[in-house]
Amino acid sequence: CSSDLRETMMPESGFTLMDDKASVAAQAFVKDVETDMDAQWRESGEGAAWRSKLAWIRAPSGPVLDELREMLSRALKEHSESEASKDEKDFKRREAQLGSGERSFVGLLPRRFAADLMVRFRLVPGWRVQNIQSALAARMKTWHQDASQKPEKMSMPPQTTELLEYAEQVGLDELAEEG
Repeated sequence: CSSDLRETMMPESGFTLMDDKASVAAQAFVKDVETDMDAQWRESGEGAAWRSKLAWIRAPSGPVLDELREMLSRALKEHSESEASKDEKDFKRREAQLGSGERSFVGLLPRRFAADLMVRFRLVPGWRVQNIQSALAARMKTWHQDASQKPEKMSMPPQTTELLEYAEQVGLDELAEEG
């Protein structure tokens, strides 16, 4: 990472897990491990055995393929129905939580919100993520009480993508300090 990139990507309250020298060492280690694994694969004869097996394996056809496609279709439908049910329960739970007097963000934010927040903004778990969640929850409760303060086109309760876009617009540092 160049120092310019680090300055633009990392908040003042953040930290670096590895400096440039450690990053180069980690990459060299990965390359050494991959080289060693490749050598072991070739020397053990497993690679040749695998290629030999692949030569005679064929994809299923006819009735077997039709049955597998039907199984996939049923599994996808069941999964879709399950997710829709979870989403509906999540929406009701979050809606009820908005009306409650509780101050915690627990139960108010969408399922897996913390994970989505950390992935989108490359955050590590900890106080900063909790503070951002607390600030977003407080703002959501304000919007619930006074709809005129709610950002335009934001649903209530907001979906994950809406909250992540809002957090990006407002700024993670501001939300972390507020929370």
